[in-house]
Amino acid sequence: MTQQPSPNNQSLVEKLKQFFRKIESKQNLISALGGITTLIGAIAAAIIFILPPKPPTNCSGFLVYIPADSDTITYLEKKIDCYRDRIANNPKDAVAYTNLGEAERRLANIKNHRINKRMNELEAAKKHHLTAQKLDFKSKEVKQGLDKVNQDIEHLDKLKEDSISKKFRETIQSTTNKVMTFNQQQ
Repeated sequence: MTQQPSPNNQSLVEKLKQFFRKIESKQNLISALGGITTLIGAIAAAIIFILPPKPPTNCSGFLVYIPADSDTITYLEKKIDCYRDRIANNPKDAVAYTNLGEAERRLANIKNHRINKRMNELEAAKKHHLTAQKLDFKSKEVKQGLDKVNQDIEHLDKLKEDSISKKFRETIQSTTNKVMTFNQQQ
């Protein structure tokens, strides 16, 4: 004869069965939440790596329209870094190239190096404008930036010629004075 569980024992057995069912359903819920969390993380990672990052907002617009009155070396160096980042993220960004050229032109003029070094810096700035022109040949801002850097280069060429002419005249004058002094001593 099998013994029937008493009503107290039966309710205890039922309670245990219900308890184990709850544990099992909580484990399934926890597993499902873990899976959903993993899926969301994978989607977020894919979005981060697939979509290009937005360029920093502090270097938007055209620098040729911003007055150079308040330019400082630090300000322009930060702008240059920003434009280089934009170009790294989008190598076909004509605006970033022309802004980079304009920032480098202004920086060369502020630093006011010797003529040859300044000329090299302006030529580098001009290359950025020419790259921008290849990317967007209709842009008036690119043309404006290129015109400005060409004017600065022409101005430096004239200074260089004047400086050479002045040195040549001084050399001629000095040589003439030496010859005259030598002739007087004879």
